[in-house]
Amino acid sequence: MKPLLLVKRLVEKAQLDKEFAIRKAEILIVNRDFDDAKVQSSKLYSLWLDNPKMLFRLSSMQQIVDDYEGANNRLLKALTYLPKNLTLNLKYAKLNLQLNENQIAQHVMNKMEKHMIKIPIFYS
Repeated sequence: MKPLLLVKRLVEKAQLDKEFAIRKAEILIVNRDFDDAKVQSSKLYSLWLDNPKMLFRLSSMQQIVDDYEGANNRLLKALTYLPKNLTLNLKYAKLNLQLNENQIAQHVMNKMEKHMIKIPIFYS
């Protein structure tokens, strides 16, 4: 087998493994098997460590299984890649409000306000 073909097949297998891991976590959540879903989410984190979109998705999954610390950490990691992303910041602020971390939530909201583009229609 040619090396390039071998690499291509390994990449395809890796993608299938990622899809399997995602689906397994979703099935565990639907079946309310939260303990196993938490274990699976740890595996997903290692797959998605450098992907803010998937870290956001993982954070949502972790909130469903009441793993708020994990969800918080995933959002923080995603924010290292996209610190001005409005959706990530809002979710992070909301989660911190739920955790009664009001000072953190307020800090995030203040930071967002500084970075928001002021749309003239809202300020006229």
